[in-house]
Amino acid sequence: MPTKLITQPTSPRYQTIYEIIKTAITKNHLNYGTVLLEAPLAKLFNTSRVPVRQALQLLCEKQLITRFEGRGYLVNPNQQQIPPLRVSITREMLGTDQHRLLDTRLLSEKIYDQLHMTISNIILYGHYRLDEHIIADFFNVSRSVVREALKSLHIQGLIEKEPYGEWLAGPLTAKSVNENYEIRSVLEPVALKKNIVKLSVAELTEMSSRITQVQHHPDQINFQLIQQIEKDLHQTICNVSTFNEKMGNILIHAQSSILISQLLHQAIHVNDYHLMLNEHAQVFEALFYGSVNDAAQALEKHIQSAQKRSVDYLKVFSIIPEPHIAPYLERLT
Repeated sequence: MPTKLITQPTSPRYQTIYEIIKTAITKNHLNYGTVLLEAPLAKLFNTSRVPVRQALQLLCEKQLITRFEGRGYLVNPNQQQIPPLRVSITREMLGTDQHRLLDTRLLSEKIYDQLHMTISNIILYGHYRLDEHIIADFFNVSRSVVREALKSLHIQGLIEKEPYGEWLAGPLTAKSVNENYEIRSVLEPVALKKNIVKLSVAELTEMSSRITQVQHHPDQINFQLIQQIEKDLHQTICNVSTFNEKMGNILIHAQSSILISQLLHQAIHVNDYHLMLNEHAQVFEALFYGSVNDAAQALEKHIQSAQKRSVDYLKVFSIIPEPHIAPYLERLT
């Protein structure tokens, strides 16, 4: 039976975001002075920064928010001089629920998320073929939508495309894990050195504070926060795509090992995040001291340590039984 997905809104995404934030402001769900930033809002709305940026610009034109000396905008419908209020914005503050926010995504993005979750859960167990026709029927969408989602998964290194057109996932082996880590240990330090000049002290401080928060409050560790901390270092700081697109694509593909490591953590219920956090903290410490070379060396050492841990996790994982397989997957080996 096909799985129904939430249909696309007829309004542009930026217009939907604008209306939601506008309503939250006019109904006083957002306090005066609340700082609105593109990145957190984009994450909340499950979209890119572009429609969020357009929505914020429109809100500013309508004099519901204002610019200030810091990053982002202030909720300021009275256009007064007010201090910034930095809080984490939630769905409840926007006066809406998760399903409405999910409607802002493209259909291909919804399919991508579904496939990403499915493939992430099975890639550790063997070699699988994905059938475009069956995926399209399963989700009741067109093949072009499915193909767009599969291309995104391919860029991330979760699936491969054969010359004759088949999409394949897995198998994940110690050899493939080691190869990805070896690529990262060479390229990420180079990427850090090239990209660090584009990042402000404020941005680095915000990233570092997430590490400190978890180190001081280990009970607050969750999958989403660990994902963000990994993204801060390995994708934001090591984002080299603007300098070298080919190198960036290779890195994105190799960084699938980050996700694999997180999945292994969950599957075998291991809790040694303190090792990763300490290693990340050493990179930031070197950056704050102004030693980019030391930071690059600390990053390389961290990747090598993470490589060893992941291979060890993989050995333990081999005894865990395979989960239920979606009908659009065919196991090959």
